[in-house]
Amino acid sequence: MSGAARTGWPCWSAGRCWWRAGGLLPDGPRLALWSLAALCDLAAPLVFRRRLAVVAYHPAHMPERFALFLLVALGESVVGIGGPAAAARLDAAELAAVAAAFTISAGLWWQYFVYAADAMRHAVETADSRRDVIRRIFQYGHLALAAGVIGVAVGFEETVADPGEALGAGSVALLYGGCGLYLLTFGYTRWMMFRRVAVTRLVAAALVLALLPAMVRLPALVVLVVLAVLLVALNAVEHVRVARAAAGAAREIAAEESVAVPADRSVGGPV
Repeated sequence: MSGAARTGWPCWSAGRCWWRAGGLLPDGPRLALWSLAALCDLAAPLVFRRRLAVVAYHPAHMPERFALFLLVALGESVVGIGGPAAAARLDAAELAAVAAAFTISAGLWWQYFVYAADAMRHAVETADSRRDVIRRIFQYGHLALAAGVIGVAVGFEETVADPGEALGAGSVALLYGGCGLYLLTFGYTRWMMFRRVAVTRLVAAALVLALLPAMVRLPALVVLVVLAVLLVALNAVEHVRVARAAAGAAREIAAEESVAVPADRSVGGPV
């Protein structure tokens, strides 16, 4: 048993038993027992934070495991697209809905795996307290990321199946609310890691949530396309900003190196 497992086994063992016991109960008691089990699992990193401080974490292990956890959630969003599409006769509208939904899933993948995953790994490697980074960013932050992705995945089941019909408030809330939660969580993780504001993602999250009421009466295809366009635009803006920042850093390094060259190197011909 690992050090982390030995440290928090009372809470985690109790939670595991309650999860299993809840599956044998009717709806009301099951929900109560599962809620207690979830609360126990969520509380364990806080309750045992001092004892977890002595656990040695490899800087690459936790980021890799939680990235795989999020990848599974993103896979569920693809399943949410393919399941309804496989059961339908695909006309032009349904094909467009599938394409838009897949673009949304790809956009969510891009936001995590292109930039955020490396930033989180760097935060673990350079942190004074890896325990705090892992608790705040991975154990809690990734729970919110996965919840947002799963909300989007459930919303896909309604939109792809009937793209011409208006969605109810529930389906739109799952799609736009899940996407908004996903983007807002990056604002939380960036602040926890570097004490910096993720301006582009927070602005995008605010825009997604502001559009939510207007999407309720629109056809599902329009709802998907609008969200896909927003995510593509966000990723394009971030790509340009990162490219410009990298180019600026390269120019600064080149300027510093040129200043560091002795002035007399150019005098007296080749050495």
